[in-house]
Amino acid sequence: MKKIKKGLSVLTVIVLMLAFAGQASAFCVTNKSDVKMYVQQNSLNASFWVYKRFSARLAPGERACCNWQNTDCNKTDNPAAEVSFKVYYGYFVVYVCKDFRIRADGDLYITGTNYSYSCSR
Repeated sequence: MKKIKKGLSVLTVIVLMLAFAGQASAFCVTNKSDVKMYVQQNSLNASFWVYKRFSARLAPGERACCNWQNTDCNKTDNPAAEVSFKVYYGYFVVYVCKDFRIRADGDLYITGTNYSYSCSR
């Protein structure tokens, strides 16, 4: 019984390490604002096909990532390459940023309240 418990503990640790390892080499977008935001990757260094590029609908507090080695998110094999995003909210599409650039292994944060929002690294 002790061997089974030990084996499950080791397996759990391995699974957690793999889960966090994938995130360590990814770009991530985090919505720290008070409204739902829409994020779409622009064509800079992304897949030619629009439907394959990174896009996300993020509620307040949510985060989404894409590994820089995924060629839909980063055509190069370089984590320092730039990727670009447009971020908007609302029914009538109000842009927070239209060509916000980060590294392919970087982070984009959407912040603000009361319809005063911004993008940052």
